[in-house]
Amino acid sequence: MYGDSSRRRGTTAAIVVAVVTLFALTIPAGAPLYAEIYGPDPPPPVGPDVQPPPVEPDMPNQFDIPGPDADSVDAALTDAELEYAFASSHITQFETVTFRAAIIYGIPVDPDQPSVQVSWSNQVTLTADEGKSFEIEPTSDDNQFLHNGIRRPDGGLELAWTWDVTPLVAGEQSLTLSVIPHVVVDGEEIPELANLNKPVPMTVDVHPVKHDFDEVLAEAADMETRVPDDMVVGRQYDVSASMSLAGHANTVAADIQLGSSEDSAAVTIVESSPAAALASTGESSDDVVRHWTVTPDEPGQIAFVFTATVQGQAAEYPLKQEVSHQAAGRAIKPGPSFWEILQQPVLYLGPFVALASGAIGLWAVLKKRKADGQPTEADESP
Repeated sequence: MYGDSSRRRGTTAAIVVAVVTLFALTIPAGAPLYAEIYGPDPPPPVGPDVQPPPVEPDMPNQFDIPGPDADSVDAALTDAELEYAFASSHITQFETVTFRAAIIYGIPVDPDQPSVQVSWSNQVTLTADEGKSFEIEPTSDDNQFLHNGIRRPDGGLELAWTWDVTPLVAGEQSLTLSVIPHVVVDGEEIPELANLNKPVPMTVDVHPVKHDFDEVLAEAADMETRVPDDMVVGRQYDVSASMSLAGHANTVAADIQLGSSEDSAAVTIVESSPAAALASTGESSDDVVRHWTVTPDEPGQIAFVFTATVQGQAAEYPLKQEVSHQAAGRAIKPGPSFWEILQQPVLYLGPFVALASGAIGLWAVLKKRKADGQPTEADESP
């Protein structure tokens, strides 16, 4: 009985050893390489000794798709259609939009569509040609596998990559989409296939952020200013400027400052109360109106510089821009005062009056002497 028990234990041990040995033989030699290239959990091996899973009638034959290892580079690659687009046709500065790229495989490739060559493992990247023109945040894995593809209603499989893209600069900007297949042949990666597919360049027309902000900038460039043509040195004058917020007072703010250029005649500028200016002119809150009291300090041409500062907010990015407008007035010396005007005849006629008074006085003296019988200088002359 003891002998039978020993024989049974020996038979069981032999079976366990055989099973472990067979399991070890089924593990491919390149498993560590797969873990490095394809991830820590490689897909099950595909080979002539492995029975394929059942294929549904509406699914493409999975064995038309390259497996994780192949006997040659040609066997490791297949053609796929490439689709890519932004989620919105209107790309606006500072506004994040989704960009999606997908490969379609397992069916014949349409020759009229963009195509690339793909392998079991593929890396797809989206980069900006100018480093500061976009912020690009991947929202899917850079590296994906063909066995994760999703069936399409019209046939084939689709594997997609997505990114959150935030344009930082307005105008025409450039992006590049790259599809890089990772190929393993006989357990060894083929590194020179990194440039197998040509990068796909894209030109993106980025609209300026906040159209209301741009409309207010246009209004600032057309601001209305009131400056007296002629001003007298030492006297005070009202100078004003106004601009519209184009109906965007809830999103955009603006203010106007007044100064003078370096080549301007000296002038003193004092800002009036903006609230008082609004109340006095009856302007709506959608208009920015500013008044200043200016006093010319010397004669000459006064060059005023009105500077409108427009501010807004686009997501987390503050917006600020200045728009300048120039206007000129002439300062002249003050004229004579009322009393000076009255004094002018006296000043001009004084010498003549004095001369006339002297002549009349001399004539009176001579006449008096003649009446008294006293000889004059004319009578005493021989």
